[in-house]
Amino acid sequence: MSKDAGFRVSRLAEQKQRARRVRIGVMLVLCALPVAMAFAKGVTTLAHVSVL
Repeated sequence: MSKDAGFRVSRLAEQKQRARRVRIGVMLVLCALPVAMAFAKGVTTLAHVSVL
């Protein structure tokens, strides 16, 4: 019984940690997306200017 309870607790902690990692990943993507889009826009603008 106690072994089962310990297993359940460790599993819960594991899920919490995984959820936190996922949340951090989502936040990083959301923060990086506008930066990446702005960077891509800047690169395409530079490319257009260099072609002209």
